[in-house]
Amino acid sequence: MNGEHKTGANQANRAAASQLPYSAWIKLPMVETLTSMSRSAILKKVKDGHFVAPVKINGGTFWVYGEVMEWIEQRVREYRNAGKTEITS
Repeated sequence: MNGEHKTGANQANRAAASQLPYSAWIKLPMVETLTSMSRSAILKKVKDGHFVAPVKINGGTFWVYGEVMEWIEQRVREYRNAGKTEITS
């Protein structure tokens, strides 16, 4: 898959996600898109207690959309309050 196609798919995923209710269940690929973090980085942060934990439902692993968005918004607030212009974690 070329980078242009992947970027377009990510933009479409973000647009679709913006229409989700707070309580919607999302899978890891959507979490990756929303956070711009890799699968391994997300799972490490979950394990270390630095990212919202997923829920297990009928053998599947899901995140609550609103909790992920709150985590993102909190990171932005923390970095802006610290006078930073780039979020690196």
